[in-house]
Amino acid sequence: MDTRALLACTAISLAVGWLAAGTAHASDKLAFGPAPDWVKPVTLASGPVREVSLMPAAMINRSLQANLSAAGDTMYSETAVVVQTPLGLSAGQPTIMWNPATDSVTIHKAKIVRGSQVIDLLAQGQKFIVLRREKDLEHAMIDGKLTAVLQTEGLEVGDILVFAMSVTHRMAALKGRSEGRWTLLDGEGISRLDYRIRWPADKAVKWEVSDDLPPPTITRDGDGTELNFNLASYRRQDKPDRAPSRYGMTGQVVYSEFPTWADASATMAPLFFKAAQLAPNSPIHAEVARIRAFSSDPKIQAAAALRLVEEKIRYVYIAANEGGYYPENADATWLKRYGDCKAKTVLLLAILDELGIVAAPALVDTEGGDAIGDDLPRLGPFDHVIIRASIAGKTYWMDGTRYGDGDIDRLPTPGFHWALPLTARGSELDRMVVPPLEFPDKDIDLSLDATGGFDAPAPAHAEIVVHGDEAISAGVAWQTVLPDEINEKLKARWHALYPWIDADTVSVEYRSDIQELHLVMDGKAKMYWTPARTGRGRRYETDGYDIGFAVMDEKARPTALDRGKVPHADAPVLVPHPFFQRAHETIKLPDGGKDYAVIGTSIDKTAYGLEMKRAVDIKDGVFTMTATTRSLSDEIPYADAKAAEESLAQLSATEVLIEAPQTSADVALNPGAAEGQNASGVTQPAIVSNDETASPDDGDSRKPAPNTDTPKPSPRSFEDNARLYSGYDWN
Repeated sequence: MDTRALLACTAISLAVGWLAAGTAHASDKLAFGPAPDWVKPVTLASGPVREVSLMPAAMINRSLQANLSAAGDTMYSETAVVVQTPLGLSAGQPTIMWNPATDSVTIHKAKIVRGSQVIDLLAQGQKFIVLRREKDLEHAMIDGKLTAVLQTEGLEVGDILVFAMSVTHRMAALKGRSEGRWTLLDGEGISRLDYRIRWPADKAVKWEVSDDLPPPTITRDGDGTELNFNLASYRRQDKPDRAPSRYGMTGQVVYSEFPTWADASATMAPLFFKAAQLAPNSPIHAEVARIRAFSSDPKIQAAAALRLVEEKIRYVYIAANEGGYYPENADATWLKRYGDCKAKTVLLLAILDELGIVAAPALVDTEGGDAIGDDLPRLGPFDHVIIRASIAGKTYWMDGTRYGDGDIDRLPTPGFHWALPLTARGSELDRMVVPPLEFPDKDIDLSLDATGGFDAPAPAHAEIVVHGDEAISAGVAWQTVLPDEINEKLKARWHALYPWIDADTVSVEYRSDIQELHLVMDGKAKMYWTPARTGRGRRYETDGYDIGFAVMDEKARPTALDRGKVPHADAPVLVPHPFFQRAHETIKLPDGGKDYAVIGTSIDKTAYGLEMKRAVDIKDGVFTMTATTRSLSDEIPYADAKAAEESLAQLSATEVLIEAPQTSADVALNPGAAEGQNASGVTQPAIVSNDETASPDDGDSRKPAPNTDTPKPSPRSFEDNARLYSGYDWN
């Protein structure tokens, strides 16, 4: 998946400290000069606030001022840091990052304030070193950004280092519009913190402030509008635990000149559709002809087109120049055989158009959750682009940066929440609803044959079937394992899952046509039946009976929900989604299963946004159990989550045991422990088959077996270990 920032964000963000990151205009050299006339002078604070007075270095001033104009948006930043210990001298390294194709940077001041003395570093001739550092080459990403560093000379403990610069940003794709977001506005530890933004009367800028920020001072006159924020006393508020991201957007100022999402859509659409136009002699026409010859079914054609783009074009992200917004031409991408998400989308768009399949590029935000639905219309939040195709009235989301997709009906709906389709007339945001899974994404099946008796090795057969994206990644990983190492690695993995089973034969098979990974094992199991106790026979704890959050990854299991007094404390609660796991176990019992009983009941319950089912039975001498947990949605109301906590915890704690009938041998080993009596001959209540409250001390097989080298682990441990995060977890 293409989950990094693949569309350039137009907001210029200056991180706390010296890092200035932005997307601005056209110069690979630094300029030097006075601050623009519109900048308000910054008064140096007298010293650090008390809470940072013992830190190695402390920021005492931070001023961020923005001027929006048709000629470009300029961001002025001025900071002052006091060095308080020798360790704080490392603060003397102002660093700037910019895109030379869209940004121009001007340095206004770099000086040391030492008591009443002011040392002008630029006047002394101290120089910035300019470097091009591609920091993500290992991820096949080229952004073209430059880095400038000043190694401050003569800095001493007690000095105040003052640095001011401005970045002017011009992006032709925006057609003169301004947009952006300021975030991380936290005044803690800063003596003086102020933000200011201004724009002329001829720019129709909309703006919003997160509800936790103090309101700005607004000035309007014939020249335009100005917002001023004094944030020295502002402290960013905590976000509600496990709430959707739309409830966690704190400390933000957002502005945009796009009146609607449709306007943003129509602005970007021509860039993609123009790039998707094929030349008359394009070699892609031959590829389209091959697809047509292969099938006349639009769904099969679309799947073939997607596979072609996934397999023939390797992924390389290129944001150099204005590549963050401008896609590569489809013919050029095919010729080069590499491209980023925009290039792959354009190529796929061109092929689908030739095939007569209705499709459009769709911008998505892979990391921001659902917050964009409450955002101002703008392009900054989007970091990825995919295809929205329509075939026979059904919507398909197609991503050329994926790998291994087959049947188009198996394509998952991405969990990006919102998409902005790019169309000539413009489109509004399109909600991406991830439906519950129809089939388990993981099937765990274990069969044991205990007909040989309690202590005899039991033939065992186990199979794990992984579906969808997890199967694709695991399948790719197994293809990298050398043939003579596969058996060894498979047996090691099965031993980690079932240390009480000695694997004889193992196999792995990835079925690319249906995106399924099959892992199979046959061996002999050392089943541990707990010794008979007073009033009952031996017991065996079954495998895979867990339901609810107990079967999920430890990180996905919610603890007790306690949000305290944070804002939006009653916000909905996130549920891991989509999730669907099935565990199935069969055990052939000794003596045809006569008088054997199940301790633990069947369950069919929906709570916490989860559908949980468990069916247990003994029939014809065979114990069977099937346990499933399936998520129904990605969030539930807070009140529903609180109401379900206790019942879900109880469900997760239930066990399923098999109890054998008491034998004469059991009584001989424990004289006086006849059915229904304790050692003193006092009658005890009979154990009922639906008892879900069996005490762990009453023969629970989670306790180590005496004199057993490899005790059977708890099913809870099995479920944890059986989770396949990716194929590499199996190597």
